[in-house]
Formats: sequence, structure tokens, C-alpha cells
Amino acid sequence: IANILKKNEASNGQTNNYRELCNKKNHMKRNNERLEGLGLLVALEDGNTRVTPYTGHYEP
Repeated sequence: IANILKKNEASNGQTNNYRELCNKKNHMKRNNERLEGLGLLVALEDGNTRVTPYTGHYEP
């Protein structure tokens, strides 16, 4: 039983990671759509900001 619980915990961890990734991607997608209207890319994921002509989707 302990092994089954361990396995379950591990797969829950993976599910959460996957969910987090999907959320992040959707969040970035929304940001992209917002930025598309501005024509500027200002936010970088590492906390830096940069202003450049915005030509397409930003995906790190």
C-alpha cells in the first residue's frame, strides 16, 4: 500500500507541474494577445523589461 501511495503522490506532483505549465502558457497567451495591440514587448519572464517592436508571439 505504501508503494501505491508513493506512486500516486509522484503522479500528483507531475499533474500539478503540468497544470502549472498549462496555466503559465495560457497566461502568456493572454499577455501576447494584449501586447499584440500595443505593438511593444515590454515584459520578460526573468523580471527584466525591454521595449522592442512587437512582431509576433513571445515564447521563451
